[in-house]
Amino acid sequence: MNIIYKTPAETFPAEIDCTDKLPTGETPTSATVTVFDTVTDADVTATIKPGSVTVSGNKVFFDLVAGTNTIDYLVKILVPSSTSKPY
Repeated sequence: MNIIYKTPAETFPAEIDCTDKLPTGETPTSATVTVFDTVTDADVTATIKPGSVTVSGNKVFFDLVAGTNTIDYLVKILVPSSTSKPY
């Protein structure tokens, strides 16, 4: 798990490399990004607004924008592979 800090006004370009997370020969075909408040466990995806998600090779790219100061968020990424298995 990585921890990053951002202000509500800035855009944070995020990426995850799935190479070590998928079995050999499988590649991500898409990704769904969901954001949760770590105190309430509420889905706050609309608040953080991950925007569009792009998959290129074994990497998933997305931007995190907005949010609230002093709130910690957990970003979960669901990545279906080329064999339709979720990771």
